[in-house]
Amino acid sequence: MAITSFNGKQFWDRMTLAFTDRKHYHTLLHKGNAEYLKVVPYSIIMLFTALQFGWLAGLWALVTWAGVAGVAFPVPIVALIPIRMYVLPYLFKSEYLEALDPLEKDCSLPPNRSRRNSMEDMDCQVQPPA
Repeated sequence: MAITSFNGKQFWDRMTLAFTDRKHYHTLLHKGNAEYLKVVPYSIIMLFTALQFGWLAGLWALVTWAGVAGVAFPVPIVALIPIRMYVLPYLFKSEYLEALDPLEKDCSLPPNRSRRNSMEDMDCQVQPPA
């Protein structure tokens, strides 16, 4: 996986936000997927990003340094589901969590489009919280 695939993803945007000068913070609001900046306080964004980065670093360490035990890498990935459903709601307010990590995405296509353009289908619009 190339590092260039991170550009434009919310996780990468939140990581670069930690190194962005506060004077340029308003320019990030104009990005297409930066709606969470209007809802979630900066400290919560950084805490959520640190948790995600820690999980990513732990997974990377498991795969690279654990030797034979590295074959267990699917276990932490599958563990993300109950963590997201049962642990994170105790750490973050529901509106913050929904803005940072929505449970559902709207990937429906207009009636005149077919599913042949699969690369365009990957950019789904996030449904607003109900």
